[in-house]
Amino acid sequence: MSSIYLPLYAPSSQFPNLFVAPRSGLNQAYADGRDRDFREVYIPIPAWIHHKFPGFLPRRSVPFGLHLPNGKVLNVSVCQEGEKALMSNPNSDLGQWIFTQVLLMPNRRLVTYQDLKTVRIDSVKITEKHGEYYIEPSPLLSYEKFKNGRI
Repeated sequence: MSSIYLPLYAPSSQFPNLFVAPRSGLNQAYADGRDRDFREVYIPIPAWIHHKFPGFLPRRSVPFGLHLPNGKVLNVSVCQEGEKALMSNPNSDLGQWIFTQVLLMPNRRLVTYQDLKTVRIDSVKITEKHGEYYIEPSPLLSYEKFKNGRI
């Protein structure tokens, strides 16, 4: 059994504070281009994860099951250029879980890092066990601790 942590915010050194991007990640519904379901989200996968943990996640566009804590299994895949996003199919399934079960935000509005701080969750833990994948919310700064080798 092995695990990785993924941020629910934009992990970038170019910004001095942790923040949720206004048009991507948890706020993908606000991206330009087309009308979207407000639950359309993706979980960012920082590039270093693929380098340090090669093969942990299936390759881009290869669907796999992701077990939620409530027992439901989502159809997900690694998506986007650079394999930088974990998305569900349909795309709103992952957002439905995140907004209603994790963030407790059932209504449409822009997500901020303050919202994550309010529920004391800013990342998720993905665990692979015997070829099955499981996701669970993780406390504030879990991703930062994981990145720095403290988890």
